Amino acid sequence: EAVSNPKIIVKFFHPLSSWTWFVVEGDKQEDGDWLFFGLVDGFEKELGYFTLKQLEEVEVKGLKIERDMYFGEHRINEFRGTKIEITIQAKEWNQLLAIAKESGEAKEGEKDNEKLIKDEVEKAIEAYIKR
Repeated sequence: EAVSNPKIIVKFFHPLSSWTWFVVEGDKQEDGDWLFFGLVDGFEKELGYFTLKQLEEVEVKGLKIERDMYFGEHRINEFRGTKIEITIQAKEWNQLLAIAKESGEAKEGEKDNEKLIKDEVEKAIEAYIKR
């Protein structure tokens, strides 16, 4: 379901840094882990996927990432006006291209079509953030 300004459902943070993870959606995986999508505010702000297991594995000076139990109701567009960097990992990019090729939008090995698809994906993400 398309939501123009999704609610942040959970916030994670590390007490010794400014790193923060704002989750807007999550999906329980077959192995019991959770796959989240949200805004990661670290070295820069970017939207992306991360798992609960990845968060649980981080430990700095004996401290782990924590859930902010007092985080109120917030929406993602509260971050409008800040620079958000979006990185599509190689695996996800290959999946997007495979879908485009299956639908006939791109043909194997045609770089112009792949660039066009990449540009369209970037435009769609930018439009999503600006809503």
